Amino acid sequence: MGLFGRKAPEETITIPAGARGNPFAAIPIVAEEAEAHENEKGCIEVRRELPPKPGMATYLRNKFGMKKVVGANLDEQGTFFWYLIDGKRPLHEIENRLRREYKLEAQESKNATVAFTKLLMMRHLISLQLPIKGKRGGK
Repeated sequence: MGLFGRKAPEETITIPAGARGNPFAAIPIVAEEAEAHENEKGCIEVRRELPPKPGMATYLRNKFGMKKVVGANLDEQGTFFWYLIDGKRPLHEIENRLRREYKLEAQESKNATVAFTKLLMMRHLISLQLPIKGKRGGK
């Protein structure tokens, strides 16, 4: 039993040795529940309803018919980034395409890739999958 009566996790996650030093080897995956559409400016707006968690807040939300929705309104570069997420392409390929498309310096495109990835992950709109040994990007 862990701190505050919570059960300690039984499994630990092991990061493959080849992926430890290269976060750009990770593959972004769009959350199944995420809904994206283009706005009038041609930029993507992404929304997702978060699943309820047990507790009083969820009880009250259900009682009053409220939903917890998260989202992001992406700019032109963010929209380009979004369209490159296909569940197969690693972040380093997306970063390279972003750099070529917008004629960015290497550090600028890396910063943009990290910023978009962080924004979308914090809002539970994407997740990252580490490469599996023997597959693209793995050893």
